[in-house]
Amino acid sequence: MDNRRRAKSQKISRQNDEFETEDNKRRAEAHKIKHEEEKYKEDERRKNALRMQNNRDKYKNNFDGMKSNYELKIKEGPTHICSCCGGLWFEYSIREFTIEMLTNKGLKKEFIDTVCYLKNTIIKLCVTCRNDIMLNKVPNLCLSNGLAFYEVPDCLKILTELEERLILPRIPFMVIRSLGSCKQFGLKSNLVNVPMNADTNVSVLPRSFSDTHTIQLKLMRQMKNKNAFMYETIRPKVVHTAVKYLVEQELYKDEGIVISHDWLKEYSNERENFIIDDEDKKFDENENISKDFDDEDKWNECDDKPVNPSTTETLLNDEIGDQNDIGIKFAPGENNRPISILMDLKVDELTFPKIYCGKQRKIKANVKLTYAKIAKSELRMFDRRCGRISKLFFTYKKLQTRKFSDAISINLRKTKNTKNITATQMLNRDYVNGLIHNDDAFTFLRCDRSSPAFWELKKKEVMAMIRQLGCPTLFLTLSAAETKWSELIVILTQVLENKVITLEEAENMSYEKKCDLIRQDPVTCVRYFEHRLKCLWEILSAPCGPFQGYELVDKYVRTEFQVRGSPHVHALLWLKNAPKYDENNPESIERCIEFIDKLISVSSKPTEFPEELINLQRHKHSHTCKKYVKDCIKCRFGIPYFPMRKTMILEPFSDDEKLTKKEREEISKNRQNVIKELDKISKDQDNSLTFEEFLKHVNMNEEEYIKIIRAELKKPKVFLKRAPNEIRINAYNPMIMSLHKANMDIQFILDPYACSMYCVDYISKSENGMPKLLREALNELKKGNNTVRERLRVIANKFLNSSEISAQEAVYHILSIPLSTSSRSTVFINTNRPENRISMVKSDEVLQKLEPDSKDVFVQGLIDMYINRPEEMKNICLADFASLYNVSKKQTNNVQITENSGDEDVIDNEIDEKSVALKMKNGKGWIKKRTKKKIIRFRNFKLHQDPENYYREQLMLFLPWSNEEKDLIHINHEETFELNKDLIQQKRSEYVHREANEFEQAFEENMEREDENDINDTNIEYDQDKNEFLIYEMGNNEGDIFVEMGINTRTEKIEHFNVPKMIPDADYQRLMRSLNSSQRKYTLNVMNLIKDGDKQLFHFINGGAGVGKSTLIKAVYQSILRFYNSLPGFNPETIRTAICAPTGKAAALIDGMTLHSFLSLPVNQCKHKLVKLDSDIQIELA
Repeated sequence: MDNRRRAKSQKISRQNDEFETEDNKRRAEAHKIKHEEEKYKEDERRKNALRMQNNRDKYKNNFDGMKSNYELKIKEGPTHICSCCGGLWFEYSIREFTIEMLTNKGLKKEFIDTVCYLKNTIIKLCVTCRNDIMLNKVPNLCLSNGLAFYEVPDCLKILTELEERLILPRIPFMVIRSLGSCKQFGLKSNLVNVPMNADTNVSVLPRSFSDTHTIQLKLMRQMKNKNAFMYETIRPKVVHTAVKYLVEQELYKDEGIVISHDWLKEYSNERENFIIDDEDKKFDENENISKDFDDEDKWNECDDKPVNPSTTETLLNDEIGDQNDIGIKFAPGENNRPISILMDLKVDELTFPKIYCGKQRKIKANVKLTYAKIAKSELRMFDRRCGRISKLFFTYKKLQTRKFSDAISINLRKTKNTKNITATQMLNRDYVNGLIHNDDAFTFLRCDRSSPAFWELKKKEVMAMIRQLGCPTLFLTLSAAETKWSELIVILTQVLENKVITLEEAENMSYEKKCDLIRQDPVTCVRYFEHRLKCLWEILSAPCGPFQGYELVDKYVRTEFQVRGSPHVHALLWLKNAPKYDENNPESIERCIEFIDKLISVSSKPTEFPEELINLQRHKHSHTCKKYVKDCIKCRFGIPYFPMRKTMILEPFSDDEKLTKKEREEISKNRQNVIKELDKISKDQDNSLTFEEFLKHVNMNEEEYIKIIRAELKKPKVFLKRAPNEIRINAYNPMIMSLHKANMDIQFILDPYACSMYCVDYISKSENGMPKLLREALNELKKGNNTVRERLRVIANKFLNSSEISAQEAVYHILSIPLSTSSRSTVFINTNRPENRISMVKSDEVLQKLEPDSKDVFVQGLIDMYINRPEEMKNICLADFASLYNVSKKQTNNVQITENSGDEDVIDNEIDEKSVALKMKNGKGWIKKRTKKKIIRFRNFKLHQDPENYYREQLMLFLPWSNEEKDLIHINHEETFELNKDLIQQKRSEYVHREANEFEQAFEENMEREDENDINDTNIEYDQDKNEFLIYEMGNNEGDIFVEMGINTRTEKIEHFNVPKMIPDADYQRLMRSLNSSQRKYTLNVMNLIKDGDKQLFHFINGGAGVGKSTLIKAVYQSILRFYNSLPGFNPETIRTAICAPTGKAAALIDGMTLHSFLSLPVNQCKHKLVKLDSDIQIELA
């Protein structure tokens, strides 16, 4: 009864509002206390993790579920602003907090106010900032560290591109081009940073213009150039108002910039008619001729939509209506010497006043930030002012120049491994110059990810993957379709215009408007493309993904850039349990065809996605695929394709099927008829011909038709089932196409030969024509008398002055987004003999801390680490050590091999958490096991070419050893190999796949053969160099890397001469008094011989240590100087006497120079024979 009454009473009380409020408060308090308990938190974390894992598993086992999740993810963009760094991030990178939540984590209110620069009720923090803040550290990229932008005043906001140029103390001359139909931007050649002096356009702007007055102005790099760097109509009043504001800023005051009234008077003689100009007429005529030529051969079928030219950048030769007919043409920087963008510490602020408002960026003194980190921060900033094209390319070039500067310095520290060198010797510049340096003036370009040297390295890594994993299964290509992706247009509108639109509105937006948004923000385009691909790869790797049971186990992916400036990726995919082609096994062929039909289609009537998407797969001929073969125009992709009744793998005729001459002539004739018919029907994509009807059209049966296809084959090739109206459709995977919704291509890789001939070459090709250009320059250098340093300079300049890059590619470089990714990292094992290995000398800073006699002067390499492995690992071979273990200086989980790592492009970093870190013998690192093998690369000596080194390499890699001299050098290699053959071959099979020999043979054949389908074919037409694509032009735009590094660019031969200096008379008298009688007699004898005649003297001064040889030489040298300086009319600056020695140490003792420095002798830095002295040196010594 009591319980019943109590329950009834509580029920009545709950109906009372006051009681309900109090009860809710008590519950909330109890809930809050419970949430603070660590056990409760751990339980909740476990439950959430389990719930998320279950959701992932559910999606992984259901393609429709994964597709729905993917479609939600691709709607996300970098639209969330971090309150600390101000960067734009994707939702998955952001965590939300309130001030109360942060204070509950032990952070002080003052600290929170400091790090949360952007004040909002909800604090959003990116991953990097959050990690630092939770450790009570101010993140380096926090806006409060001096990275926040100043508010742009109205007088600067309204400036056009050229108007801004007129008020710059620095003008960055660049050749910026318009690319493709979308008119994205590209940069050609180098950047030249030209300072504007006080008597140039910045300091002579007039005051006497009305508010509405305008002038047409051509800004020239040099007055002799045909094209202007920029030109447009400018408003002098606007320019004058802006410069008035800027000259009041401290930065401009430091530059001494003033305003003058004499501008018009000074430049009046350079007025010209802009509208009626001979050059413009010629340009228009050339443009029309170009168009007529295109129409004449009827090849270009691309119906590029027109693009509104009125972009934020100023187009060269745009006709400007409603303006005055007379304008000004001037070149304010013509006689000014370019200065280094690396040495010019305020160059960013002086070059971009609309970004920095004429004020210097003030980074807090205790904050360590590199320019690369600042650049990333600026590009990701919610304030998009640094996304403008000129600033983007400027930043890219500055970073690229810094990379080359560092690479040259590092390369000059590399030397052939020399024993018994001490720290003191390595700190002696003359001694170091006498060593044999690394003489590869090409591979140092690897520092730049767009260089041929970088992609040659990647090609080796791909080949190593194939050698270790076997032939890949599929070759996949995925392109971007920015104007077709409505999700991207929604994101761009939000980021650039702060406006939220629907997908339907984005879809209905005009093509011109879409292009304008894409042009304005290449940064967001790149980040979205990478996000979209990341989401796609998650599905491709799932068990129920598009590969339908064939698990994706490994991949290599390369990002490259199309002519229009957008990225697309090529990928080699290794699928588990995929069939392998064996031409001698009919069962294998059937399995391959079944596999191909399951994953690859060319159907024009897809069921998995809307039919209109097929148009993205339909090829249209353009300039980039146009190719001349035997006076005929052909498509380099071989389109139109041959229609086929079913998928087939066709092989060339065997020796048993040898054709007669008559049969070949008949086949050739029939083939031409078929090709003509294909060209005809390919123009009608709606034709309803069946395969059988097509055969009737060409008067053939299927057997004859197959014969004409096989007659041209040199290797087996896949021909897909294809109707006559599908002969222009590129192969696709229906499930991938339904997700990606952009152009793609997918091919089954038949054999190692096909992989070598097409896939590896295509996936690792570098910029068109660049490798040949650099190789020619290098070969030319080898013929001359050039030091290593000079070679590096020439090659770097050749690359920097010849390279081209699109805006989106520049973003990849600035943000350090990988251009190649792999499911496995790669490690190089230098299996050369010890004397042929290149070693890196430690930096001077490290060398100075060593004992003078220390021989630990080289950076520790992989082989040094292996020798110093712990005792527990004595039975581990070198291949296993490199592939299965990581080495770190500290005992942490994030350990990795310190040599050959730096791989930002590696997907896996799998460390076995259960393994114990072992300390190295020399105490210089810790070793921990991995869960996934690395790919190993090595010298790979060939048995038939170099048997001794082949056997030595096998022993070095696949058998354990401890002392290289004892275990590997001074032994009979072949005999030791034969004794351990079974062990070696068993271990070798783990790293060298059974298909490796076949692949390497195919690759060697490919290297000897010119691939007629190579994209670098000289018969392919390109339209990238036409004047109509120019945005900024300025004639010669070549820079010099040594200028950027602050190195004197005079010829080294002349740089090395020291002007003779006489010591004071008192010192000379003391020196002569210190000589003994024999030394004085010898000195007087030499002086008499010099005074009496011009005969050559060859004297040999000999004696033991400490007898005074150096003192005597100094006395003779100073006596000769005094004699010549006393002669009437003699120029004291002329070199008549030089003291030299063959070694740096000997030269230092007599205050002289080495022979190699004085005479510019290349012997120790060049592999070539000694050549005659340069004429300049001969003249100097005459």
